[in-house]
Amino acid sequence: MALSERLKIKKIKEASDCISQKYSARVATKCWADIRRAVNQKCCSNIQDLVKISENIVKTCKDLIKNCKDLAKICKDLAKNCKDLAKKCKDLAKICKDLAKIYEHLAKICEDLAKICEDLVKGL
Repeated sequence: MALSERLKIKKIKEASDCISQKYSARVATKCWADIRRAVNQKCCSNIQDLVKISENIVKTCKDLIKNCKDLAKICKDLAKNCKDLAKKCKDLAKICKDLAKIYEHLAKICEDLAKICEDLVKGL
């Protein structure tokens, strides 16, 4: 078998492998859509067209996989930021709870002082 024929077969196999790997339903759907489009356009009349289609499918799949990896990283960063924000909110809630106790205590002191002042005024 000639080297160019082996290369063509290898490229077709790469496209097939791309589809069969367990990346995501979306990737597989996109790859199969490319194949269906190619078949519907009847551009697979010779091996060269099939090689070109296979190369495009591989590129599309690789691009989709890269985009998914990028999106996964963004989601991971966002999750970390949300966790950090949740911790800060929890800390802030504790501070607010502590402040509420302090203000309740101050209100009680003020009530006691008002009563003392009333008693002093009555005694004058």
